[in-house]
Amino acid sequence: MAKHSKEEIITKGIELIRKNGYYGTGVQQVLKACHIPKGSFYHYFNSKKDFALHAVEKYAQDTIDDLDKLMKRDELSGKEKIESFFKDQLEFYRDQKYEMTCLMSIISFEVGSVDTELSETITQKFHVIKDRIAAMTSQGQEQGEINRSLPPDKIASYLVDGFNGALVTMKYEQTSRGIEQFLDVNMSLLEP
Repeated sequence: MAKHSKEEIITKGIELIRKNGYYGTGVQQVLKACHIPKGSFYHYFNSKKDFALHAVEKYAQDTIDDLDKLMKRDELSGKEKIESFFKDQLEFYRDQKYEMTCLMSIISFEVGSVDTELSETITQKFHVIKDRIAAMTSQGQEQGEINRSLPPDKIASYLVDGFNGALVTMKYEQTSRGIEQFLDVNMSLLEP
C-alpha cells in the first residue's frame, strides 16, 4: 500500500467531486481512488464535510494563486489578464472533455442551502477571487481598456457569477459554447 499525504487525498477528492458532485462522491470512492484504508482518511479528516472544507480551501487557494501570478505579468494589460484567466479556464474544461466543473459551484448547488459552514466558506473564497478580478478590472480601467461606468467590484462579481453560469451550460451541453459566448460577449461589454 502506498502512503498518501493529506494533500494527495484532497487533490484526488477534488477531482472526483468536480466530476461526480458532492453527493455523488463518497468517502469510499476517495479511498479507492487513493488506494488507502478508511483509517488513513479519518486520520486526516473528521468527516466528509471536514474533507470538503479542506478541498474548498485548496481549490480556492490554487485559483487565487493563478490570479496572483497573472497580476504580476506586467506585459499584460488589466483586460488581457482577465481574458487570459477565463481563456485558461476554457482550455482546462476542453481538455477535461467537459467532465468537470467548478468545485465550489458544485458544492454550493448541492449543499449550500443546508450547510451554513460550507456555504459561508465558499462565499468568502468567491469574494477573494472577485477581489483579484476587481484589481485587474481597476488596472484595465486606469489603462483605458475597460469601461469606467461601473465600479471594478461590480464588474468582477458579474464576471465570476456569469462564468459560473456558463459552466452550468457547459456541463449540460457537454460543449464549450457557453464559455465561448461568455468570453465573446463580456470582453466586448468591458470595452469603453
